[in-house]
Formats: sequence, structure tokens, C-alpha cells
Amino acid sequence: MDHHHITLTRRSAGLPPLDAIDGSLRDTGIAPRIVTALLPFVTLLAFAGAWRMHWYWLLPLILLAEFVVAVSYVHDVAHGSVGLNARQTHWVMFIIGATMLQSAHAFRHTHLHHHSHCLEEDDLEGAPARMGIGRVLLAGPGYLPGLWWKAVRETGSRRERRWMVAELVSAITVAGMALSLVKWSAGPLAYCVMMYLGGWLYPLMTAYLPHYKPGARPLDQARTMRGAILPALFMNLPYHLEHHLYPQVPCMNLGRLARQLDPLLAARGLRLPSAENKPQRGEALPDFSARSMDASVSSAAVRHGPPSATAFSAAARASFKRPSSISVAARLLKAGPLSGRNTLARWNASAAASRSPAAYEVLPSPSSSPVFAGQRCTASA
Repeated sequence: MDHHHITLTRRSAGLPPLDAIDGSLRDTGIAPRIVTALLPFVTLLAFAGAWRMHWYWLLPLILLAEFVVAVSYVHDVAHGSVGLNARQTHWVMFIIGATMLQSAHAFRHTHLHHHSHCLEEDDLEGAPARMGIGRVLLAGPGYLPGLWWKAVRETGSRRERRWMVAELVSAITVAGMALSLVKWSAGPLAYCVMMYLGGWLYPLMTAYLPHYKPGARPLDQARTMRGAILPALFMNLPYHLEHHLYPQVPCMNLGRLARQLDPLLAARGLRLPSAENKPQRGEALPDFSARSMDASVSSAAVRHGPPSATAFSAAARASFKRPSSISVAARLLKAGPLSGRNTLARWNASAAASRSPAAYEVLPSPSSSPVFAGQRCTASA
């Protein structure tokens, strides 16, 4: 099978919905939202200050920071994960796009298409992942213009097309104004030239590296990273696999999401960068797809005897301290070999007794569809 036509979604990977992991990952506080919205303008002012102080050696680093914070924020805005309404979204994308001499509306069109048709033949944004490094670098100058033209031709919304055209006009206007100001200061023109040249790295940074050497499984279509320094420096953008699986999670929460997904990804055979996340020999990790629910539970730990009702209820109650489907399933698996249906029956009884809202959003029903759909468990006799 051609892996370029493999869908990369949490459903195709057999992963649970976000609410079964941690629904709070969608949320960000008001203060972080304001800070991330202002960062692109802070770096813009930093560029002007460095130019004024003749710290020219610092300009590339500042421009890289501008690229990271602006792309990260526009990326979240395009996915609707920063709490803006439709009108606010249009204007924020227009303004941030103008600072980068790009069309954020065209980016949203091609990026959402990239998510729904990841690495397929018509996925122009992901096309560099199928190229060699030489072709990727040569594709730089025409990459963003090609995405803009594709979006303008394909969008079925006249309003979206008008925004895209307006963003092109704004980029040309900003460049023209920078050129006219050269006799007073070459700083604005230097910014425009460096921003345009920096755009040549888009296919390398946003497609080739995040999707380097896609494999034959859904989880092999994108890459991820672990650690504390690089993800923080790049606003969590290196968590690319996690973003494809749960695009509704804002960038600032992708690190938390990655840590909670580690056991599920390791259980599906994904080699994670951190050795501490690899499954230990003889240890079974939970699989939340309904097809493998019975098998994963019944073969979890043959060395232990069947648990008592008291021990099982204690494990369930302990898991409520952290209402996560991962922690609940891990505790239940350690309890002993049970059939999938028996596990759910005992779990339902414990959940009903606890009266905890989190208890009703964890395990799927074995009679549900092949893909975990996030049904709430209810108490049964």
C-alpha cells in the first residue's frame, strides 16, 4: 500500500478522543493568550532596536524568533484554538500576515487541507516531505507563492479569496513603503528582504523535517521530539505528530499532550526519542481501540492472580486523583488478567459508586464501533 495515502488522524491511529485523555488541554488562560498574541510585535520591535543599535549580528536570531512566534500564533488561530470569533480571526490573521509579508488566509486553506489529506498527491504543503534535500532547498523561492496561488484557485469562498488578495496587496505595499524609506533608514527594507529570504526555509522547516521519511503506518507520517530546550525554543512546534493527532490543542499545551500520549504511542510500537517512555519487557500497555480492548486487558499481566473487588475498587478510586484514561487503564491492567467485558463491568460498578464525573469518560464499550468514539460508561447491573 502506498503510504502517501495513509490518513494521519487520531482515529486512524486508534487513539481515544481528547476528552478521554484530558479535555483541559484545549484551554489556555487569558494571560497566555495575550502574551502569545503580542510576541510577534515584541520581536518586531526588537529587530528595530537591534538595527538602531547597529547590532546587525543579532538580526538573524531576532528574525528567527519572529518566525517562530508568529507562525505558532497564526497556526493556533487557523485551527480556532485561541478563542477568537470569526471576525477577530480574519483581522488577526491579516495583521500577523502583514508583519510576515505573507497570506495567513492562504496558509489556513492549505494547512487544513494538509491535515485532511496529509502527504497525498494534492497536498502541496506537505510535498517537500517526498523530495530530496536538494529539491527542498531549491523549492524555497516558489513555495509560499505556490501555496497562495493554490489557495486562491481552490477556495470556494469569495470572502476568503478577497482576504487572500488583500494580504498580497498588503505585502507589496509594505515592501514598497520600506523601499521608499531607504533614504532615511534601510532597516525596514532589510527586514523585508530578510523575511522574504527566510521564507525560502519554509519547505524545510514546516514540511520536510516534520514529515521526514514517512513510513507505512499512520503514526509514521509525522515526527515528534522530546526534551525541554528545543520544544520550548520553538514554541512546541516540534511536537508535530501530536499536533496532527489532536489539532485542537494549542501549541502551548502540546508538551503536556505529548507526555500523556507517550504510553499510548509506545504501546503502538512508536519509537519515542526518550528511552524512559519505552515499554518495559513483559509490561503490557493499554490500547484504547475497541477491537483490541479484550485482548489488551486479558493478556496484560499473567503473573498476577485475579484481583479482589476491594483491590480493584481501590485502584479505580486512586485513578480519580488524575482523571486520565491512560492512568485508569494502566492501573486496571496491573490488577490482573480479566476479560474485557468483566473489566468494564467492574469498572462501571466502581465508577457509579464513586460518583465522580471523570469516571464516566474513560473506557469504551466492547460492542462499540472499531474506532474508540469516546462513549461515556454508565453503571450497569
